[in-house]
Amino acid sequence: MAEVIQLERSWRKGAEIGRGGFGAVFEAEGERGEFAALKFVEKAPGAERELLVAAKTEGCPHVLPVLDSGEHEGNWVLAMPRAERSLADVLKGAPNGLSIEDALKVLRDVAAGLEGVEGKIIHRDLKPSNILFWNGAWYLSDFGIARYADAATATFSWKDAHTPAYAAPEQWNRDVPTPRLDIYAFGAISYEVLAGRRLFPGPSSEDYREQHLTSQSFDMLGMPARLQTLLGQCLTKDAKARPTAAEVVKFLSVPVEPSTDIARRLGIHDAAESQRQLAESARVESERQRQARRAEWFTSAHEQMNGINDLLRTRSREHLNTAEIDASDGTRIRMGNYEMILAPVQDTRIINRRTIAMPFDIIAATSIQLCESGEVAYQYRDRGFRYIGRSHSLWFCDATTEGDYQWYELAFQRVGVVVRDGPWVIPMAVAPGQDVAAAFKESPGGGFRLARPLERLGFDRYEKFTSDWLRRLADALDGTLHEPTLPEGEIAGSFR
Repeated sequence: MAEVIQLERSWRKGAEIGRGGFGAVFEAEGERGEFAALKFVEKAPGAERELLVAAKTEGCPHVLPVLDSGEHEGNWVLAMPRAERSLADVLKGAPNGLSIEDALKVLRDVAAGLEGVEGKIIHRDLKPSNILFWNGAWYLSDFGIARYADAATATFSWKDAHTPAYAAPEQWNRDVPTPRLDIYAFGAISYEVLAGRRLFPGPSSEDYREQHLTSQSFDMLGMPARLQTLLGQCLTKDAKARPTAAEVVKFLSVPVEPSTDIARRLGIHDAAESQRQLAESARVESERQRQARRAEWFTSAHEQMNGINDLLRTRSREHLNTAEIDASDGTRIRMGNYEMILAPVQDTRIINRRTIAMPFDIIAATSIQLCESGEVAYQYRDRGFRYIGRSHSLWFCDATTEGDYQWYELAFQRVGVVVRDGPWVIPMAVAPGQDVAAAFKESPGGGFRLARPLERLGFDRYEKFTSDWLRRLADALDGTLHEPTLPEGEIAGSFR
């Protein structure tokens, strides 16, 4: 015997017809003989959202109505009209997309639904499976992760919940949602309806993220120019530049096929401009993403170098009770006639604002040096060549694998420089810039070449790095720190 679900009205529960992340759906028959679908959502934080939304969207055109609602055995339950099919079902049988006439029927109904809820609800998960055909028209449904349009915060917001294939750039960026978020999903669905394939191929969530945030253009071959214009406007990365639902409805109320030669010619130019604006919005967003990632990497670089500084100071204090150790910014250790300086971390954009022709990307840079103190070295100015110590560059970069940023230790030597009077540091640290870019070429030119291979300075090398430099300090104090023979090791293969 079929189970009877008692809400405000009685419903005879039938077979399961669907299941998703927010509940299961069963066919049902009402006490008045009407066919319906019962959606069961287990009570959990935020699960009651769809019941609240139902009241907010009551009477909105092209939004599937809720016939009844209530609670049953630990679940929220909604009774809705039994739809004939979903748009997802239709698209499975249309690998080349729908006809323009059928596509416009879908798009106009969906746009009308979005216009009806605009200012009230943001759906946030609009997709073909949530667009249902019932009573001769298409309707929006499943507002499980919807948000009130005027809500600044929510106790439980499902902020990270979305369907990757249709998620707007602002969802990936975790920005506060606005109604223009649904317009982006509408654009992605429109493309699928017209082209017969998804806007982006994915397949992973990370792939979708990159595609939604940075892709600049889409294959719209064969689509009417007017619809190309609409898609370009709906899919722009800048939410503020997208049309409102009301503007989309108005746009679709005009025939998409040009009625005159002038309309045809101007429509082609309008579509081209829309695509240009879309590409520009993608370029701007791509650069914004790059700068945001760069800022995150710089913070990571700074934190990691703080760990190296802390270890260097700790080991120095363990061995040197009489040394002067300044830890105000970076590290300075002074003992006898020598000083070791681990300089503060700098953003490479500040060091060198020009484009650097390096084989890899550099986020941050600093240096470490061990030399006779400035006062001692100054005494030997104009007295011919004198070796006073060495320095190494420390660069936070993706030297060996693109996108994998680590600290690397490296050093340089001058090339073709006539020895002049005064103290010399060999090898030497050089800040990233055009003057050292040539050192990374197969046939180095310019004033510098690499004096040692690049060595990754990961967490596992902090102790060795610290020991190496304290050993050099001990050699200097013993009087056994000598000018090295360069290069120090095999340079080939130490960077990509």
